[in-house]
Amino acid sequence: MTSHNHRHNSSFNYSFQYRIWNNESPEHVAFMIKRLRLVLAPFLPAPDSQAVLDIGCGMGFALLALQDMGFTDLRGIDIDGEQVRCARKLSLNVEQVQNTFKFLEDNSDQFDIVLMFDVLEHVPVEEQICLMREVNNAMKPGGRVILQVPNAGSLLATWQRNIDFTHHSTFTPISLSFVLRNAGFEQIQIPGQGPLRRPTLRLWRQSARDELRKWLVDFFWRQVLQVYVGAWADVSQLPVELDMRAVAFKPECSKKDAVACL
Repeated sequence: MTSHNHRHNSSFNYSFQYRIWNNESPEHVAFMIKRLRLVLAPFLPAPDSQAVLDIGCGMGFALLALQDMGFTDLRGIDIDGEQVRCARKLSLNVEQVQNTFKFLEDNSDQFDIVLMFDVLEHVPVEEQICLMREVNNAMKPGGRVILQVPNAGSLLATWQRNIDFTHHSTFTPISLSFVLRNAGFEQIQIPGQGPLRRPTLRLWRQSARDELRKWLVDFFWRQVLQVYVGAWADVSQLPVELDMRAVAFKPECSKKDAVACL
């Protein structure tokens, strides 16, 4: 299957966008490893011999974080040649692919863990379910996919949707679950923010003032959500941050190609 998204994205240099937030300095690499370790830890099993694939690996920060956590069988793919070159400079097993669909078709039943951070929103909406079916096909039974996507429930959802020219969508827990269930995944977990933690009142500290300001923003945004969606959703379980994360599992016993992609 040919992906319209990947066919066209491969014709330009995405690094112009990516480098707005990322660079190759040792300080930034160390910062990203530390940050991604914290983000990924709740969704991962203890490191063993799992085969891991990072789709849209960029400069390889997530792979470095996984390596730092003890995972060893790591592989990354990206359509942007500049980012692949940067990742390879860090001695990572990364390759450039022109068509993610074909790569996944050629690597069925290979991976225990698939990572897709800031990837699905770059895929045209009409292709998202089919892409996730191919991800499912590339995974071993019982394997897990871990995703990060823009959160449509964030206060800045419109900004997040339009900050990147190549974004096609944002997601709610309902819409992301729809994609994953139709792709054959189960045990879908999309953590909410939970109850707001009371901020410290040691306001002579700058960090405490920053924490209080964020608490106030989150509190008032939850009041808005309570008014408009509280009748059908537990607002405390809705993610309100810019990004939403999820983990979903391939069934231990699944029927391949149960639903054909048209």
